[in-house]
Amino acid sequence: DVQRERSAAERVLASREATRPIAPDQIRRMVDAVEDKVRLLADADPKTKAALYASLGVSLCYEHDRRVVTVEARQPGHVHNERVGGTSWTVC
Repeated sequence: DVQRERSAAERVLASREATRPIAPDQIRRMVDAVEDKVRLLADADPKTKAALYASLGVSLCYEHDRRVVTVEARQPGHVHNERVGGTSWTVC
């Protein structure tokens, strides 16, 4: 169940101290614990995903003609997002 896995991952993250950095291997284990990552993201609320990506400093640009998504990572707080009507795609 995707919701169960998501709740488990959220509990792990919530139990971490905010000031203590998470090691890359810990992040990998948390990500690996979620079995169906594609479905989890596909089913997530678009506003929730946008907030998550923005907090991580990640922006996604969809090029409809080429059917390509370009992912860019920046320092959090320096992300520029614009929304277009209908489906929520970031315009770069």
